[in-house]
Amino acid sequence: MTFRSLAEMKQKLQGAIDDALKREVLEAVRDAQQDAIEDVVYDAYPKPSLYIRRRKAGGLQDKGNMTGKLRRSGVLAVSNETLFSNGTKTRYGRSLAKVVVTGRGYQFRGYGYAYEQPRDFIQGTRERLNTSDKLKKALKDGLERQGYKLE
Repeated sequence: MTFRSLAEMKQKLQGAIDDALKREVLEAVRDAQQDAIEDVVYDAYPKPSLYIRRRKAGGLQDKGNMTGKLRRSGVLAVSNETLFSNGTKTRYGRSLAKVVVTGRGYQFRGYGYAYEQPRDFIQGTRERLNTSDKLKKALKDGLERQGYKLE
């Protein structure tokens, strides 16, 4: 690749970074979030009796529910937009992810069930990503996919 100016190079590289964030990096975050949900959410309360877990089929682990959006160039925001099992987006003003993370907003509460406790899979996802090189590798893979040669 050749560039006519430093400004052009910066613009092209930032565009490539943003593309990699929306593809490879988002996929790495989704993978880490799936693992965190398994460990932090499902393993903490392994056999629910009041509901059926949808897992990767429309549930919290479904990658289709994990959306990524560039907040600004170079900044990817990822959120889990899983609907409640009845198809509603919020209950008591909270999303399903927020209910699970905070432990507040469950329909059946006050019984001391394990599921009423906060299960912060968002923090679990951050910890997994902060202690690995998965984001760095994903960004590198995305840039290489676009023709950049990195070492």
